[in-house]
Amino acid sequence: MNFNEEKMGTEYIYSEFSITDPNYIENNAKYQFYSDSKARYRGSSTRDLAKKSYRVKLENTVDFGFLGMNCSKTWILDPLATDSSNLRTKIASDLWGNMNKDLEKEKYAELNSKYVEVYVNGKYKGLYLLKEVIDENLLKLNKESGVLIKGINWNLVNFKEIDNINEVAYGPFELKYPENQKKYSKSWENILKKLKQYYDGDISYKSINETFYIENLINYKIFLFILSANDNYEFKNIYYSIKD
Repeated sequence: MNFNEEKMGTEYIYSEFSITDPNYIENNAKYQFYSDSKARYRGSSTRDLAKKSYRVKLENTVDFGFLGMNCSKTWILDPLATDSSNLRTKIASDLWGNMNKDLEKEKYAELNSKYVEVYVNGKYKGLYLLKEVIDENLLKLNKESGVLIKGINWNLVNFKEIDNINEVAYGPFELKYPENQKKYSKSWENILKKLKQYYDGDISYKSINETFYIENLINYKIFLFILSANDNYEFKNIYYSIKD
């Protein structure tokens, strides 16, 4: 990637992105791809580390998947800065995929990642993990009625006041899709009413089954237990979506 390092921050700036795939034939891809792009730093406390994490949005049309992954215009470059083995993040990602591989495609979106070596402005930055992004395209959300939110903290949710929410963030959640709307209240109402059935009602098989794809939820709870992923309990780092 090429960009102005002095201007790089949490807001997107212009950048240039290119990727080379030595296995492009078997991946049904291109040997080399170039695109104008927008990039920004990602993460919170990890932004202070020397090896930065980036989120990249490509400007050019993409009609194939990089390195054998899904076709997308948005990518994450994970520096594995807190993973000295360079293995934990990749193993966890692959484990989650294997746990859900037998689910119906509509109940699980495959999330891939590949190791890459990164250069920024011609300088070698080391080994990174190129990761697909959880967004409306990966989840194949309906453009008119799809909703995607992400838990960004451990705050509680007041399910009694879920009408007329017109902010991008509410309680522990941030609205990821739809974006750039004049009003967000309908999207918030649709998804929070669904979650209310489970989190603010009688916890039963019926309420769980009416709220979630239950096989996916069970796998997620097992996944957290296996990894001791304490940072992901309650709402933090969890994505919820309504497909249509």
